[in-house]
Amino acid sequence: VATPDVLADPDIVLPPDLRRLTEVTKDRAVLAVPLKVRGQAIGAIIIAYPVGRVLRDDEVPLAEAFADQIALALEHARLFEDDRRKLAELSALYELSRVVTGQLDTTQLVEAVHREVARVLDVRNLAIFFYDPARPPGHLRSARPSRTGSRSWARA
Repeated sequence: VATPDVLADPDIVLPPDLRRLTEVTKDRAVLAVPLKVRGQAIGAIIIAYPVGRVLRDDEVPLAEAFADQIALALEHARLFEDDRRKLAELSALYELSRVVTGQLDTTQLVEAVHREVARVLDVRNLAIFFYDPARPPGHLRSARPSRTGSRSWARA
């Protein structure tokens, strides 16, 4: 979308706050180009010029090429973050399975579970409950931090 004056263009409706902001500037000629990834719009790049500026024939395709490169870079960054998150999750699962298979002490096992789950899921509090057949139905035994505040765990 290109217009020499965004306030005078009848096809463009601005929200009141944006209209007031635009009214105090002389940069009201606008070129808006969508940022697309696999045909799906993920945003837009908006370029403002002094009011009345008319774009040259080559400027719109150039802005579209920039927008394509920006969208591609944003998608690569998103994919990189996804891969990094998945790698952290797999690393935690691997570490947890390694600790679990080599650990027979419940206290150390619960600490390891807490540490690895907290690392991946940004957990501040974690409770682990065990079914206890010696207790009435609906009563669970929990593994929780000791009352002393140390990193050791006690059963309730």
